Amino acid sequence: MKQRREAWYIRFPNGQEIKAKSTAAVIYHIQQGTIPKNSWARRSRAEAWMKLEWHAEFTEAVTGIKPPLQVEEEARSSSPAGPSEIPLSRVAERMDPMQLRTVGVRGLLDDLLAAIDSAFRREKLFLAMTGLALTGLVFGGIPYLVQKLANGVDLPVETVESKSGPVDFLATIGAAIALALTNAILTKMTYLEMSTSRAVTLREAARGIVTSVAKLMMVYIVLVGGAFYLMSLLHRLPAWITAPPTELGAAAGLSTRVLGAVVSMFGLLAEVILWAIIVLTWLLSPILVGEEYSLVGGIREWISLATANFNRIALAEVMTIGAGLLLSAPVYLPIQRALVPFSAYLPAPIETMALALSGTAFLATVTVGNVFIYLDAKYEQNEN
Repeated sequence: MKQRREAWYIRFPNGQEIKAKSTAAVIYHIQQGTIPKNSWARRSRAEAWMKLEWHAEFTEAVTGIKPPLQVEEEARSSSPAGPSEIPLSRVAERMDPMQLRTVGVRGLLDDLLAAIDSAFRREKLFLAMTGLALTGLVFGGIPYLVQKLANGVDLPVETVESKSGPVDFLATIGAAIALALTNAILTKMTYLEMSTSRAVTLREAARGIVTSVAKLMMVYIVLVGGAFYLMSLLHRLPAWITAPPTELGAAAGLSTRVLGAVVSMFGLLAEVILWAIIVLTWLLSPILVGEEYSLVGGIREWISLATANFNRIALAEVMTIGAGLLLSAPVYLPIQRALVPFSAYLPAPIETMALALSGTAFLATVTVGNVFIYLDAKYEQNEN
């Protein structure tokens, strides 16, 4: 059930629009001079703008004229005693009921900067680094060990090649478990920080982690793995329906070419949608781990948020992933270049681990950023 909130949209005389979480917050910032008294306000985007003094809740704060008794009592009971004596961290500010938020892209940018501040804490970077090192080590180490074992017992090449599929699958599952564990702890740590406005220890974040990892693994297998499998089928679809383009030749009928073009366009559109679904699965982490939804309930919540706030969520995801890639590039490029002359002499697990470590900033930024994206989407859905 949605919570009823007291959110207000405020438009300054210069046209800037901000959002306050409560009537008390608006009154406080009018008194402090943060909100000009000649600003305009409305409850929701569906309402018309009205001057602050025309709203009974703000009449006294703007003009000094007391409102009717009932409104006065409500304002007094909900108004804050004063600013908090304990300064809030950048993360805690996101949950502060007195904090004003800029509406639109600028508000998303503020959230992204706060997410980067949170992600680049020493503990989170170390956690992301350790998790990615384990992910790369497992992904490259399992095939490497199997190959060494096969060479030790002198198995035929055909036998080794026939087992490569199951070995690669096992390596992928092992790496996914390590990644899910890292994702779950980072998400829980950030979610608790934003809920309690204090630093959270690794012990606190690790409570119930087995259940969280199991749910994330189901997401990876069913949604992410299923999306990649459907992509592979889409790549083969034109060849299944029509002959390869090189065999069509001049004698190929118009209907065959049209069918191939239609199937290819369908495949292109479907693959773009599948990539969008893969990107949006990042949003499931705060739902399943932070809010502790069941798997089915979490997917329903995910679909509800994504459909109700798709444009905002999509833009926030693009900004977050772009920031993660930008922050990782200065580490990835030197590692990738350094591996070129040395890869022939390095064991495969070391190479995959080095490449995985270059994504530390990306994993931390995107994981933490999606907690902010989720809370923003949930906040918008509940208050509009």
